[in-house]
Amino acid sequence: MVSRCLRWLLQLTLLATLVHCEGATAESTLDFEGTQPCGERLRQDGQCEADPAEFSPSLGCEAKGAVPCGSRCCCPKERPCWRSTSSQESRCSKCAGAFVQWRETQGFSAERMLAGLLLAPRSAIFIQDLLQACGSTSPFADRSWAWLLARLFAPQLTEMPHIMAWAEDSFWWALGLVHALVGHLLAEASLLLRLCIICIGPGTRSLRRQAMTQEIQLSLQSGLASLVLVAGTLALHLAPGGSVMLGWAVSLLLAWRCWEATVAPFWWFRARRMGMAASHLLVVLALLNRSKNIHFDLFTSFMMLGPGAFLGCKIALEFFVGERTPVFVQRWRFLESSVEQLATLTRRQLRFAPNVIYISSPEELTGEAREIGLDFGGLFRDWLAQLALGLFDAENGLVEHSCVDGTCYARLKPGGDLKRLEAMGKVLGLALRDQQPLGVEICPPLAHLLTHPTLPRALQHIRESLPVPLGQPSVPPMDAEPSDGLPTSPSVSGGEELRRLGFCAEWLRYVSQEEYDFWRRAAHGAAPLDAVDYQGPRSAEGLREHMERKALSSLVLDVSTELEHLWRGLRSVPNVSLPSLEREVKRGLEDAEEERPSKRRRLERSVLQGLISGGPDVPVTLWQGVTRYSPVEATQALDGQRTVMWFWDYVSSLSVEQRSQLLQWITGYRRIPPGGFPAPVPYMTLYLANVGPDRLPTAHTCGLQLDLPRSYADAAQLGQRLGQASAERQFYLV
Repeated sequence: MVSRCLRWLLQLTLLATLVHCEGATAESTLDFEGTQPCGERLRQDGQCEADPAEFSPSLGCEAKGAVPCGSRCCCPKERPCWRSTSSQESRCSKCAGAFVQWRETQGFSAERMLAGLLLAPRSAIFIQDLLQACGSTSPFADRSWAWLLARLFAPQLTEMPHIMAWAEDSFWWALGLVHALVGHLLAEASLLLRLCIICIGPGTRSLRRQAMTQEIQLSLQSGLASLVLVAGTLALHLAPGGSVMLGWAVSLLLAWRCWEATVAPFWWFRARRMGMAASHLLVVLALLNRSKNIHFDLFTSFMMLGPGAFLGCKIALEFFVGERTPVFVQRWRFLESSVEQLATLTRRQLRFAPNVIYISSPEELTGEAREIGLDFGGLFRDWLAQLALGLFDAENGLVEHSCVDGTCYARLKPGGDLKRLEAMGKVLGLALRDQQPLGVEICPPLAHLLTHPTLPRALQHIRESLPVPLGQPSVPPMDAEPSDGLPTSPSVSGGEELRRLGFCAEWLRYVSQEEYDFWRRAAHGAAPLDAVDYQGPRSAEGLREHMERKALSSLVLDVSTELEHLWRGLRSVPNVSLPSLEREVKRGLEDAEEERPSKRRRLERSVLQGLISGGPDVPVTLWQGVTRYSPVEATQALDGQRTVMWFWDYVSSLSVEQRSQLLQWITGYRRIPPGGFPAPVPYMTLYLANVGPDRLPTAHTCGLQLDLPRSYADAAQLGQRLGQASAERQFYLV
């Protein structure tokens, strides 16, 4: 903690030093001998103004930092320039560099131009040219055709001579400006290059039109940002004290750009991009070489490019840069190794999806022959889906399943491994954050409990408010039909917290449907109580309270420790958007209070349930709606259309589990997310490959693409090839 505070203190000290940097002093740029006399006038930034009477040697020289020299006032060598101070008074002080002098003399115009160069340089330069053209001087007079072309296509380059001149006495400001201009220029060049490739390459007309529209939108957005910037700087300038605030805001922005420029070489070195790192260092050294303020710049450069850049790079990695933590998964002990890796991931490391690396055999632990698939999202999705299936498998001892209305719901089992339960919570959090339905069904009571913002405190309150121990012996299964519904308001102690959770007698259904049906019949006198060990009151109210106690014991109290570890694992994943507790239980409460003509009420799926499971099936029509076909000419050919039809016929013939496995093999998802696949790949692509029938289909999981040969003879061969290919679980580069 102390070392981290020292790092921040050093970094902030250096940034504050840059903010106050005024470039070279007159001592390093002018040759003085003794004092600098002004004759009958005082020097003001190289200009002379009339010497008022109050500045006579006997009245005002010392008050303004000048010294008497005969009948005149002279600025001493250590303060050779006549400048305006922060209190708007003029006095002898150190000479500022050309950059600071330009800002002082131009005022609002300089601040507006600087802010534009740092944020939207192209638009700022064009607006500046337009303002000058509307004035008395034209910026295009006596300019060559080469300069005009550069001004049109790369206006950032035409500003470099001014910045290089500022580097003589304001090295750090020049570095920040160069970094900003080059960054914007490279971004624009990459967009233009992409546009040229699309226009010249083998793309469709709609793709070219889309690229052109995108480029125009980006240009308009840049122009709009520049206009908003000009309006904002003008409003700030006109506000009381706005000139000072505007100057400080631009200085802080410049200092930030300087910090980025010093971190960039270290970042490129770390990414093993030696060419980019060397070019950044060359720019820094070239600007430093032009500096006349060597004593200040050498020390500051050493601190900023040495320890300062190292610390800045660490700060950027911690707070601003998405770095994925590698997770090594051993296939022969998939569940154990995955849980071990998840247990080591901190909250900071969980900000971004882990980089999954599969190891197929113990001999590959040395790193010589790991699976060479690259994780750009697909491996992570596949790993998360497989891990969720393993953790929610009843054989692993973490959950139990109860069938309600034909659907099996998972609830926590007492005595589960706490480390695995915390890993299960992290899996749920990662899936919710990345909008990845896992295809597993959790019971609504568990979903309500997980959305509670302070679940450990609520469990403690419920435990402390219970007057007697809970728990009754189990009842044997009964097959009789249930009768009408029971009242559902909780009557056990701790009712306030339980009411927030939507607790009711219906929760017993997710412990045992048969037991729930038995006690409901008993409450209406349709089932004998002599066959069970029940000592409580035999009224409907007493039996309802008994059902609530059974549900509370099985779903909350007996698994309270397990619930806390699962909840903590879920909450340890940053940026997870969970539904509010009120929204989560609202649908269930409304349904419980609603009178239904049917004999058995069906609880609606909660919000969190739907986000985790994604639905009970993968509808073929929904899958078709999020699928695109490529290339266009293949989809128009007879063999391409026939292959597409065979593929969807094969998908329709699969069972629910087989369809989920095929979707996972292609995309990494076991269910289609609500609203379709999330960005950056919102559609699955079915690529009709022009290859021989001996080739197997290939899945590009990261890009949600299936390469399906269109040369298969019939639907049976396509189904056989797809089944053979989807049975392969390892990842390769193709």
